[in-house]
Amino acid sequence: MEANKKILLATSNQGKLKEFKKLFSNFNFISQVELGINDAIEDGLTFFENATPNGEKTKTSLKVLKMEV
Repeated sequence: MEANKKILLATSNQGKLKEFKKLFSNFNFISQVELGINDAIEDGLTFFENATPNGEKTKTSLKVLKMEV
C-alpha cells in the first residue's frame, strides 16, 4: 500500500479496530469515529445485517466530506 494511505473501518468499536491493527500490522487503519461519522442503527440479527448499514452510512458520509470512496 502507498505511504499515507489508510483503510477506513466502518465501525466505532475500538475493540474491532484494535484487532484489525494487530492482525494486519502492516496496514494503517482508522475508524469512522476519527472522521466524525456516527454509527448507523444496528438492529439486525446477524453481523452482515448490522455491518451493511454502517458501511453504507460511512460511504455516504465520505461522499459528503468529498473524500475518495
